[in-house]
Amino acid sequence: MSKNLDILIATDDKGKIVGYISSNNTIFGAAYIPTVAVHPTHQRSGLGKKILEHKLKVLREQNMRKVWLLVTRTNIPAITFYLKNGFVIEGYLKDHTGPGSDEILFSRFLI
Repeated sequence: MSKNLDILIATDDKGKIVGYISSNNTIFGAAYIPTVAVHPTHQRSGLGKKILEHKLKVLREQNMRKVWLLVTRTNIPAITFYLKNGFVIEGYLKDHTGPGSDEILFSRFLI
């Protein structure tokens, strides 16, 4: 995996950071999104979808063919968000970050 982390930051009209998304590209044409975050006061406003779609557009322009990410199995809002935005469940990682900390592997093709 690439060690370069590309971060897209969303700000409000006063310049305050209200959301961000990061990604790493690989030489295999796949990108990993380790973080998507939206400030609680801006959640459910469409901002998460906007920054995700912008990031996916940038990744397509970088010739990435696929994107993947992990979500903690108890994070129902995130699971719902990614399913609504065209991601599919590819697998599960049991005890990924410790006992009882299961992760769901999501992916989406960009081509």
